[in-house]
Amino acid sequence: ASGATTLVDIPQPEFMMGTFDWSAFGFFYPDGETPPEVMNARALTHSNPWVVAAAVTEFAKRGDHSQVPLLRRYYEGPYLDVLPYVALALTGDMARGRDLQILEAALSSDNSDTRRNAAIAAALAGNLQLVPSMLAAWEIATAAQDHAMIGYSIAELLEEPGGEIAAHADIFSLRNVDEYLARNPAFEKISAQLRLLASQEPEFIGLVKEGYREVRHAVDDDRTFVWRGAPWSMERFISSFLTTLNDEVARPFVSLRQRFEAYTGVDCSEAFVDGEPDALTMIAILEEFADGGEMSKFVEGQRYFFGHPIPD
Repeated sequence: ASGATTLVDIPQPEFMMGTFDWSAFGFFYPDGETPPEVMNARALTHSNPWVVAAAVTEFAKRGDHSQVPLLRRYYEGPYLDVLPYVALALTGDMARGRDLQILEAALSSDNSDTRRNAAIAAALAGNLQLVPSMLAAWEIATAAQDHAMIGYSIAELLEEPGGEIAAHADIFSLRNVDEYLARNPAFEKISAQLRLLASQEPEFIGLVKEGYREVRHAVDDDRTFVWRGAPWSMERFISSFLTTLNDEVARPFVSLRQRFEAYTGVDCSEAFVDGEPDALTMIAILEEFADGGEMSKFVEGQRYFFGHPIPD
């Protein structure tokens, strides 16, 4: 159709297939070595956005986070692949405190995919100042999946797993009852009930506002790195990760692996074989890290990337 956007699939170069896939090589590369193609400033202007993302990440690994805002050019676009999600997730992992407003802008995007991805990134950034924008993104969402994903991201900031915020994340009011009934005429007989529900504020909103107030009161500074309702600490994170891995019911740990790898720079690729998680290997990696005495170097409430504090 005239004016339609042509979707394009931009492949990763062979030397980084599986990079930025946290069920594969994560922050690392298939050959185990950093390719020279992503190690210089010229890579920041490369025609392939995956190379640019890798170059930005390599700069950040070395302590230079000033290039992270370059990733926002990939938050939206005619992409068939996961590039927009990766660009936002990397921003959440690596952006300086002064640059986190680019996540606020993404949370107010007209694109629902961008808002959802930005909420996940905001949870990775762990900054309480992003919660109002995350809640606004939840309120304007229309799809159940978007409510759930944005809601779970807010919950990750404000409460321990299994809390009330997460439980209500996908319970929302219809924003346009007439439009819904036009698409689902069988529900016309309960239109009065639907209109009543639509006029009421979802319980989720009140729960988030209350949780936000409680966590803000509990931390000294809005810039404190927050995770699960309290200032982040490496000891608490490792303990929670190990609890997840030791649960009788196996659960995916891709997002926790991403966080651990981002904080420490420890390569966890061996904990995934052909995309399948190996909990025992991940436990061994975490225990080796904990026994190595590195945890004491990580200050509570401070964001880290590859072992160094992320600048404000």
